[in-house]
Amino acid sequence: MYTSTEHAEVVLKEAGAVKSNELQKHVGNELGGYKTPKTLDIVAELPVSVVGKVLRRKVWEKYWTDTNRKVG
Repeated sequence: MYTSTEHAEVVLKEAGAVKSNELQKHVGNELGGYKTPKTLDIVAELPVSVVGKVLRRKVWEKYWTDTNRKVG
């Protein structure tokens, strides 16, 4: 059984060009409802390594600071 994505962080090319609920609708239309994130944050930038890969652990850390378990 496949579950939907819980949360996504997005960096826009043009600041303020789209609202998060509009983006969620677009993703739902293009990819389908089961792949659409339940929540979405638009951020200025994502942490990246020196080779340009997104440091997902750094992104996750801010959501796991108040919990004892690091499991979804």
